[in-house]
Amino acid sequence: MIGFATPGAVLSGAPVSLPVRNLVLGGSPRVDGPVAEHVRMLTGRDPAVLPPIVVQRDTLRVIDGEHRVRAAVLREDERIRAVLCEGTESECFLYAVRSNIAHGLPLSLESRRAAAVRIVREFPGWSDHVVADLAGLSDKTVGALRRSTAEIPGSNTARVGRDGRARPLSAAEGRRQAGALLAEEPGLSLREVARRAGISLGTAHDVRRRLDSGQDPVPDQRRPRAETVPEAPPRVDAALLLRQLRTDPALRSSEPGRVLLHLLNLTGQALGRRSDILGAVPPHCLPAVAAMAEAYARDLSGLAEQIRAALPDPH
Repeated sequence: MIGFATPGAVLSGAPVSLPVRNLVLGGSPRVDGPVAEHVRMLTGRDPAVLPPIVVQRDTLRVIDGEHRVRAAVLREDERIRAVLCEGTESECFLYAVRSNIAHGLPLSLESRRAAAVRIVREFPGWSDHVVADLAGLSDKTVGALRRSTAEIPGSNTARVGRDGRARPLSAAEGRRQAGALLAEEPGLSLREVARRAGISLGTAHDVRRRLDSGQDPVPDQRRPRAETVPEAPPRVDAALLLRQLRTDPALRSSEPGRVLLHLLNLTGQALGRRSDILGAVPPHCLPAVAAMAEAYARDLSGLAEQIRAALPDPH
């Protein structure tokens, strides 16, 4: 269970009767679409015993109950019972995910994974555990989705856990925050330092002890290892090289040569429009696209090594 108040749509008042034709469908967390068999089953049910649907007040978009609406259309019902809710698009999406996890036709694994990706994008400071509780997944699955999804913004220092506390992503960062707090506010209690820095009370005691003895608040063994950054290779003007290769008759006259030129041209175009391409990929396809891009990158790197190995010895 989540121990802090996550933002969400707020339901207002008793159910009302709305015209079915005015309702807007779309934006459901079900990436695989409505289930026809479930709609047919609901068509035979008495509408009076079905729970009211949930509709966003401003847009009349159905937040929870798309299958019930489709069943009403098949029955040719003119009106349907609904509860109005107020909230932003993100808040309404959270409500829809929670509702479909809690009752009704369960969300598929693909839909829950896509929901987790969207939640991580829109609430990057939430921990994997919090997102997992909301989307009905394991925290390990959410962590893997976070790592495999391109350009997910996030908090570089802390994430909010189930209990609502923000904790540093690294122990070293928490110790540094505690050291800064003790330096700025010497009279601050260690319990308050621990709360603000997201560390344990015992760690706060150790930080103060180290500061009092003139030591760094972060022990050597807890500091991240310095990584040796390789010297960046000289930048290549790929567009200029491609233009030169296109004019070479030895390449243009053979079918494999033309295939190579086509490959280089398409690769350059794709990389030049990577932002547009990422925006066009639906969330549920991102892991597969990322895996394919990595596989092709390895293959191209292997091709480059083979070509360099075939270069004549300059001596």
